[in-house]
Amino acid sequence: METQEQKNQTEPVTEIQEKSKKKNVKLFLIIISIAVLFVGVYFLFLRGGSSTPSIELIPYKSGEKWGYIDKEGKILINPQFEEATVFIDGIALVRSADNKYGYIGEDGKYIVNPTYKYALPFSEGLACVVPENGKPQFIDKKNNVKFTVNTGEACGSFNDVLAPVKVEDKYGYINKEGKMIINPQFDKALPFNEGLAAVATINKDKGEVLYGFINKKGEIIINPQFKYAGSFSEGLALVYDGKKCGYIDKNGKYIINPQFDNAGFFKNGMATIIQGSMYGYINKEGKIIINPQFKMALNFSEENDIALVWSSDGKAGFIDKDGKYLINPQFEEGTDFYGDIAFVQSADKWGIINKEGKYLVNPQFDEINVDFESYKYKTVESDYFDIAGIIQKFLTGTDQKNFRGLNSNSTFIQIVTAAGGKDKFDVNERNNYAVYRTKEQLSKEVTISKVRYYFDNLIAEQKPIYRTVRKYDYWQGYYNAQELDHYEYIFNDNAKLTSASYSFDFSGKAQEKSYDLYIALIGEMATKLGVKSNLLQDILKSSNVEELGQHLPITMNNDEIEITIDKSGDIDVSFVSNSMLEMAIEQARADSIAAVEAAAEKYYY
Repeated sequence: METQEQKNQTEPVTEIQEKSKKKNVKLFLIIISIAVLFVGVYFLFLRGGSSTPSIELIPYKSGEKWGYIDKEGKILINPQFEEATVFIDGIALVRSADNKYGYIGEDGKYIVNPTYKYALPFSEGLACVVPENGKPQFIDKKNNVKFTVNTGEACGSFNDVLAPVKVEDKYGYINKEGKMIINPQFDKALPFNEGLAAVATINKDKGEVLYGFINKKGEIIINPQFKYAGSFSEGLALVYDGKKCGYIDKNGKYIINPQFDNAGFFKNGMATIIQGSMYGYINKEGKIIINPQFKMALNFSEENDIALVWSSDGKAGFIDKDGKYLINPQFEEGTDFYGDIAFVQSADKWGIINKEGKYLVNPQFDEINVDFESYKYKTVESDYFDIAGIIQKFLTGTDQKNFRGLNSNSTFIQIVTAAGGKDKFDVNERNNYAVYRTKEQLSKEVTISKVRYYFDNLIAEQKPIYRTVRKYDYWQGYYNAQELDHYEYIFNDNAKLTSASYSFDFSGKAQEKSYDLYIALIGEMATKLGVKSNLLQDILKSSNVEELGQHLPITMNNDEIEITIDKSGDIDVSFVSNSMLEMAIEQARADSIAAVEAAAEKYYY
């Protein structure tokens, strides 16, 4: 479920990694301001927001399913979910066996039934959800829809009472009534934290991304100038100038000058930094408190001043603020301490230890999820796809005798004139068709890329063009002769149209929705052309499309819709795409072949 927002957060890390490769230095880098992700466990520490996470129930994975345990390792909710998140304010987001999202209470029972295609955890009392084929909505814990973001292409969670939304590839922010408080204008946007949000604009001419900060009125407080900027934490924000990382205050003034290869955000008065390939810690004055010596390191816990680090041999242990080991390196992976417990991995299994490093629960769990914050940087995309609008535009000029303004009386010259001339077409004297390459947009994500027009006769023939040349013959002397110079096309302007095939380019949401588009298109065409659309759609969804093809006008033309106009002027509809037909078979109804064939035979014969 990685979203574009998450990818945005990691960009400066990628740039630093590239520089490190040139130096032949291998860095194990913290993802700035968001989650650090290891195999089998997820954890992140970002400050801000009013939602209250709970460590009383911990998501764990057994085999392929997720359930919940308590701090003693007792199973409270049996493994049954495809995904499970931590509880926040007594409610947790889960994904059901049929890949729908819903929300459960601490008793494991659904508070909000799993009906949503996409969803985010609750934050500040609201959760962003996306129904199947729908637009982003925000719901409360009773599943009441508070508002729908009709123009939103993607939405994030509320933090500091505002949530980011994406509209026409630009980000803005809405309030809890769904009102756009900051108009979409940014190419990238992080959540608000401590009253400010990092935003970025892209200079396409220079290929440059620059980050700055805005307040909740949308006013620019710190001008875009950084290659990357993280959220504010404890009054300071991590920034990257393209070479080194440093920290600024809310006035944009450097408090700690850029000097580190990479760094993390401040927590409990300290932040991780990287020098060369090793991690250490600094305080808020930029002074190195613990020298870089670890292969990897996390922030110190607010509750007990303990931090998880990895030694040079790759083993994980826990240190105090003096850099002394409290629990010697011995684990493969681990998490922060939550109160008196931490989760650690040994021999590919996760268990629970106390502050002395003793196991309270022996390693036995496949994965543990204690990620309390990264959802604030995630977004969910709209699932809305305007199929009706696309079909309406495509079928303009279509009725029982015409298709897109064409019929059996349409001639070659009429078609090429309407398209802008014969030079727009690829023709061949041996064929009765012409190919028109176009970029007709039916929507932002659906384009007609090619139309192949078929005619009742050859549409072109080559006429030889000769030139007169002076030749010499021993017997005749000099004389004039005809020699082939070139060929010219002679077009059959009166050739009549018999059919047309349309090829489409799909991008974005259209790729996922192409099957639904095809089925709806066929149904609408059937209605316009006087065919019983319900029967036609049932047959297209039947259990053996290829067999039914002998009864119906279905052809196998990759990603094409073929419209055949016979001599009577009637229009036949032929449909499309091996891949689409395979999908139809996969989604087959329970009807028997015989029953469907009988229905088809009754109608068509």
